[in-house]
Amino acid sequence: MTTLLGTRDDTGRIVGIVLSELREEFGARLLGVVLTGSGATDSACASSDVDLFAIATTDWFQRRRITREGVAVDLFIEPTTRLDLQLRRGGNVAYIHALAHGIILADSGSVARRYVDLARSVHAAGPPAPTGGDLFMVRLRARTLLDKTRSVVHDDPHVARYLLTDLAAWAPQAAFSVLGGWPPSPKGMLREIRLRWPALYERAIALLDPTLSLSERLSAAEAYYRALLGDDLTTADEFIGPRASIGLHRRIVIGDGDVVITDARPR
Repeated sequence: MTTLLGTRDDTGRIVGIVLSELREEFGARLLGVVLTGSGATDSACASSDVDLFAIATTDWFQRRRITREGVAVDLFIEPTTRLDLQLRRGGNVAYIHALAHGIILADSGSVARRYVDLARSVHAAGPPAPTGGDLFMVRLRARTLLDKTRSVVHDDPHVARYLLTDLAAWAPQAAFSVLGGWPPSPKGMLREIRLRWPALYERAIALLDPTLSLSERLSAAEAYYRALLGDDLTTADEFIGPRASIGLHRRIVIGDGDVVITDARPR
């Protein structure tokens, strides 16, 4: 049976269960727990999960996807050394956004407070502006996936369907990578795209239309990424971008031997 998560009481019940388990597992090594995502912003709905950051004295990082009372819990076990790297200007924008809006549930020695305040400070300074490299990598991935889909859409519908699903799932993150902004959850990104870039949102929704044929979904994907990137992504010409000047030979050392990649140009 699936539990519907939609109220603060529902979230609190699931959080209490996980918090008890974390205290039993880590004991004094548990330094803090922060609720993030829709549960922290009172925007949870029936399909929402519970997002938690557990700050612990460990030498490892772990992401756990668990279920408690039918509710999915996305749990990040984070050592302080890793958070020090993630929560800084130019660091992990998803972490910064999440913790800046987080609610502290447990705190030992104000460790959780320090990281939430740090995330809020970086967040207040504004998101990092997309670089030319960011734009290039989004274009390259879009071009590659669209080219592959176009080559199999008539002959291998299973592969085409998989690639189109990837293009649709990646569409919100691609928009934030190119247009800027702090990327919240995928659902949150779609909400913000609807508010900030309504024309792009209409194209994004078309990617998810189950009534369209594979060819129509491919056309919708091409329209979305052309609108986002302002580039002709339908040609098969060699991609020209910042990495096009990479040398044709690259030396990689593996153990006592060398492996030479003779063609390192982007495809």
